[in-house]
Amino acid sequence: MNKQSWPLKRIVFWLGLSIVVVSGVVLIWINFLKPPNGLAIGLISVALLFVGVVVLIIAGILYWLDDGI
Repeated sequence: MNKQSWPLKRIVFWLGLSIVVVSGVVLIWINFLKPPNGLAIGLISVALLFVGVVVLIIAGILYWLDDGI
């Protein structure tokens, strides 16, 4: 395992995981507790959820390749 790539993989993984968790909580809050008057907040949260999933996929690819950057 390349020692220099390990912190980057860990940072990418936790960044993606935190984005997914935060956007998921916001989506649950918007949809179940306080429905929005418009679509902007919901669309932004869904976009953040997709960004978080993509970042997690990138982290998975980095772990899978195990080459490092």
